[in-house]
Amino acid sequence: MSRDEAAGRRWRSSPAPPSIGIGLPSTMRSAFRAATTVYRFMMKKHISPPGRRHRRCFLETVTLVALLAVLPLSGLASEDPAMTDTLLLDDFQHEDGLSNVGTHWEGLTDRVMGGRSEMQFSRRDSDAGPVLVMRGQVRLENRGGFIQARLPLDPGGGSFDASAWEGLYITVRGTPGPYYLHLRTRQTWQPWQHYRAPIEVQPTWQEQFVPFTAFEGRATWRRLDVSALKSLGIVAYGEAFEAEIEVSRLELGNRPIPVRE
Repeated sequence: MSRDEAAGRRWRSSPAPPSIGIGLPSTMRSAFRAATTVYRFMMKKHISPPGRRHRRCFLETVTLVALLAVLPLSGLASEDPAMTDTLLLDDFQHEDGLSNVGTHWEGLTDRVMGGRSEMQFSRRDSDAGPVLVMRGQVRLENRGGFIQARLPLDPGGGSFDASAWEGLYITVRGTPGPYYLHLRTRQTWQPWQHYRAPIEVQPTWQEQFVPFTAFEGRATWRRLDVSALKSLGIVAYGEAFEAEIEVSRLELGNRPIPVRE
């Protein structure tokens, strides 16, 4: 038997690799456990290194490979998604009115139920860039009282899963008054069913975060299911007033407000 064969036999009969993982950080311990698994697998399959002098080099190489595999995963796990995870719904850059989710905005007023409110909405260029403008007269006659710009969230008419995010960012300015964000889901079958949350509108631009937990159900007992959203609405509602609101950006996201470059 050659010296290398004898070394290989002794290596296969070793009970376990050296205990170099004791006292190491958790990522290093994970790497060592991976190396140990490979080491024992190779012993079980009678796979020998070229000789004893290569045993330490072999273990160091396996440990390094395992460490490189573990480090990216641990880095991803520790990254704060609240700092990076957003999904742009619309910044109104498309002149044809197409949103970033592939759908078009729709106008809706209380006239569908006999009201008297009037509205206009359009995309236009402003001093802050392209914006969506909704303006009109909110009137309370005939049990009316709202105007709305609504965005379907799925081009095929299906539902949209927003469960990866905590809420909505909106950059807005306009005439102060009662404004809301509305959400509809697969479970809001009737026209009057929705979930709403108030937004503050001032003459100067503001970026606001509206968490999903702020939305209250109207004419529905179901909790808001953010995994089955159908549409998002910007609504002037509840008081007789001359409404005008400009929106420059809408996106899904998590706290805190992302830094704009």
